[in-house]
Amino acid sequence: MNAEVLKNLVELFQKNQFTEVLKMAGPIIDQNPNDTTALNIFSASAAFTGQFQLAENFLKRGLAIDASHAELNNTLGNVLLQQGKYAESIKYFEQAIKTQPENSHFYNGLGVALLLLDRIKESEQTLKTAMTLEPKNPDVHYNTGAMFWEKGCTQDALECCLTALSLNPSLEKATVLMIRTFESHSPDESIDFPTVIVNRKIREINLGRDIKKRMSDNNITKILEHADGILTSHDQRINYPKTQAYRRDLTRLNCSRHERIFNERGIIPKFCFGCFKVQVEPRTVVELIKLFLLFDWIVLSANNTRKCMVELRDGISGFYKGLIYCSSLDEAESIHSTISTYVSELIDPNVPCSIKRGCSEFAQAYPEYGLRDKTDAFALMDYPNEWEAIENAYDADHYSDRPLQGAPTLKGFSLSDFLIIKNWIGYARGIGDPSLAGFSIQRIGSNRLLEPAAKRKAKLLSVRQSKIASYPAYNIKPITIS
Repeated sequence: MNAEVLKNLVELFQKNQFTEVLKMAGPIIDQNPNDTTALNIFSASAAFTGQFQLAENFLKRGLAIDASHAELNNTLGNVLLQQGKYAESIKYFEQAIKTQPENSHFYNGLGVALLLLDRIKESEQTLKTAMTLEPKNPDVHYNTGAMFWEKGCTQDALECCLTALSLNPSLEKATVLMIRTFESHSPDESIDFPTVIVNRKIREINLGRDIKKRMSDNNITKILEHADGILTSHDQRINYPKTQAYRRDLTRLNCSRHERIFNERGIIPKFCFGCFKVQVEPRTVVELIKLFLLFDWIVLSANNTRKCMVELRDGISGFYKGLIYCSSLDEAESIHSTISTYVSELIDPNVPCSIKRGCSEFAQAYPEYGLRDKTDAFALMDYPNEWEAIENAYDADHYSDRPLQGAPTLKGFSLSDFLIIKNWIGYARGIGDPSLAGFSIQRIGSNRLLEPAAKRKAKLLSVRQSKIASYPAYNIKPITIS
């Protein structure tokens, strides 16, 4: 490949014209099958267009020509990362580093892979090397912030995000992570970064001590319009992807580990046999917001982790949910008694409250795992003894030093909470939630979930037309907020 052709390819790639790169590079590779530069550019472009397997195949073809090629190894490491093949990616990042030990980007990729495998200490050391080699790389600062977030060091995570944004103000993922730190950390008053200022002012909004007044229609309108005014006055247009509002305890449930074991080995982890949830199913977005305010206000003896969310998972029924995580059936029954009373008195007596066991996906795969007879604890499925060896083998192959304690959520209203509620309102518009008919602040809703919500409603209607037609959310009298 001559210099002029290479220059054109690189220019197209830098302009994100990846389809054009693929069209141009394909014939070049046909004529020059051993051209590793063309193979690398072609593969990276294929990955950017979502053709990961094509990219992987061509990169491995290039490495068959030159196994030590640094850029090919690094690109393949990143392609494998995007496919969730974290463990496999490590050897390619390590080979890239072996060939070019002074390249910060290679250490950065390795640090991310180690972080995603919950190998926190190794990730921290690797990212530290990357930062030493290139102190002004915003991606390294962001990934270091993500590592601190996993360690529960929210102040350090915030500082890394601020540095990353000072180097690249348009680094959206750093803004998202910074906003997440606001859930558990109040930044120093001396920080004058616009997003920090917005969160500080939203934190000052008085939700109301009296729970009945806090959850009144007028107060909800006042809270959300006040927050929107703050956001608008600082011209903060934030594309925030989160849809679940948590109130977390100090102790982590380690759900990512449990989900991986279920997905990869087809068994339910032993921990999950003692996991129960009190599930509340608001019928409208207004009821979901009220439940969020209740979850923030309520005091539970074990400060159980709880969350409010909109449902986006395929195969799982419902639209709005609130969950309180419990460590035993007895605890779940006690909390259910308390929360169902509050929900009945403060939201609506017809809002369903129930107890469920573990994740919905577990009961789908193993129906006997679910809570079949709520009056008989002996009817519950026991953890099969033969699964213990499978689980132990998984842990032996997946070393993790991720801390089992994190940063608990601060009480009150944060920027993260408000942006999540904006997404909920957009979701409500997408499913045609009737409570929005009198909702004066429906304009606050974001469009992020509008299309996914509409598709979800259509899919559920087509699969279970009769059931959805009678779903309470479509028959209740609209709630008017003025």
